[in-house]
Amino acid sequence: GSTIYAITDERIIMQRGILGKTYEDIPLGMVTNMSVSQSIGKRMLGYGTINFSTQGAQGRTGSIVWEAVPNPLTVRRKAQEVMDVRVKPKEE
Repeated sequence: GSTIYAITDERIIMQRGILGKTYEDIPLGMVTNMSVSQSIGKRMLGYGTINFSTQGAQGRTGSIVWEAVPNPLTVRRKAQEVMDVRVKPKEE
């Protein structure tokens, strides 16, 4: 199958599928935690899984999981940079 991952200045996005498509996104402001997991084999091959956890209304939680991400620690760091810019108060 085909999977596309993207981070914009407002959202974390995942789209799966070729014929039938599944689309998930969450606003950056709802992301409460990002974690990277790599087995030893995946670490040796340079890829891993990134989990973006959210805290929603009425205490509900959710997540978007990106699997088989090349250089996952670099991707996580870039995502954190985007989030830091997004939530940082604007200077006047």
